[in-house]
Amino acid sequence: MSPLDDNVFAPPSADEATQRPVGLASPGLRLTARIVDNILWYGVFLVAVFGASAVAAALGSEGDASTPRYSIGVLAVLVDSSVQWGLIVYRGQSVGKILTRIRIERTDGEPVDFLHGIVLRIWSVGCVDIVVSFTGLWGAATFVDALFIFGRDHRTLHDRFADTRVVNTIARPKSG
Repeated sequence: MSPLDDNVFAPPSADEATQRPVGLASPGLRLTARIVDNILWYGVFLVAVFGASAVAAALGSEGDASTPRYSIGVLAVLVDSSVQWGLIVYRGQSVGKILTRIRIERTDGEPVDFLHGIVLRIWSVGCVDIVVSFTGLWGAATFVDALFIFGRDHRTLHDRFADTRVVNTIARPKSG
């Protein structure tokens, strides 16, 4: 046994690195990550719209209907969404998931790809929500989807549809 074997500051060995994931992410961590992502999404939109409005006012065109304030907001949200989707495809994490130290993976432990991480997880629920909203029940599909997080395996409907799960990336001490 060498003196380096007991070095707590040494980088993890290959065996330790393959032991991740540590466990399924709790509903609280998933909700926190979702709130962070939503605050970022709405924040980007509002900053872009108010920024465009301030510029329009400074230029004296605040009453002009052709001022593209909301178009700038939509463009900013598309940029934000593209960054988030890129993070999900390349890291399995959105900004909220990075901050809460959780990540999306396939149920077999493989990383998510564009199909499973974006199309099946995000766009599918959005499409169902749009269809359901024609009945006047805005957000009903998202709400029902989210209720499944309280099941034994903490998997939402979109997790099941995309064959994914959300896992912790670090060990957390047990409370209590």
